[in-house]
Amino acid sequence: MITAVDTNILLGILFADKKHFADSKNVIDAYLGQGQLILSEVVYAELASQFASESEVE
Repeated sequence: MITAVDTNILLGILFADKKHFADSKNVIDAYLGQGQLILSEVVYAELASQFASESEVE
């Protein structure tokens, strides 16, 4: 199965949001165990806007 990951799930993990980190990580782990995870171009753009430079995103 291929699952598209939402920006909010990734932000909860990347920025160690205390309120959402555990839930976000559990969702990622659960779906990763079922197949591939993908990011849409829109999600990538939304994530990229949270970083100062392109090298930080990669």
